[in-house]
Amino acid sequence: MSEAKTYRKHVFVCCTEGCCGARAGEAVYKAIRAELSESKITDVLVTKTQCLGLCPEVGATVVVYPDSLWYVVSKAEDGTEIVRECLIAGRPVTRLISQEISLETHRKATSS
Repeated sequence: MSEAKTYRKHVFVCCTEGCCGARAGEAVYKAIRAELSESKITDVLVTKTQCLGLCPEVGATVVVYPDSLWYVVSKAEDGTEIVRECLIAGRPVTRLISQEISLETHRKATSS
């Protein structure tokens, strides 16, 4: 029996039809996969999802675990930037981080 594959990161891209999928989700998913393949990154798993519970007015929701980074991504090029900056260089793409999730995370951290 072969050993189970392990991943350093797991990226979820909402591709819900009529919502994130219609607002760049599918294009972002494809861009992330293409950039990972081109960069020969094999320790990042990318998964299409249905609704993640945060429906931005513009763009799609992208979540990177285990970092718990929630992004709002409105174009394929932003997905490429997430790969290059977040997944390869280890720096969050702050301009794309969801303010709703960031505020909730801050509230929880300061109320403890």
